[in-house]
Amino acid sequence: MSRAPRASVLRTARLEVGDETGDIRIRNISAGGALIDGVDFPEEAVGADVLIELIENQLFPATIRWTNDGRAGLQFAEAFDVDRFAHASPAISVRPRKVA
Repeated sequence: MSRAPRASVLRTARLEVGDETGDIRIRNISAGGALIDGVDFPEEAVGADVLIELIENQLFPATIRWTNDGRAGLQFAEAFDVDRFAHASPAISVRPRKVA
């Protein structure tokens, strides 16, 4: 199975899970999802719907697909234009990464 191209980033974002909101770090992003860290989700969180701030003050729906050791994989509800993310703020650091 091939994966969509990913871009390595290091950016703080806001994540909403139900009534709770917290800051997380986005480590990489693709059109279909993101790897985040700075979270401590229980195993039961897999499958939960969340909102993630990919662009300042804009929340996007996603689902937690896995969680392990302070990290989690999110799947976006709709494909996201990664170029839009890269151009959202000059403070964002984006480096394309090859994935086998």
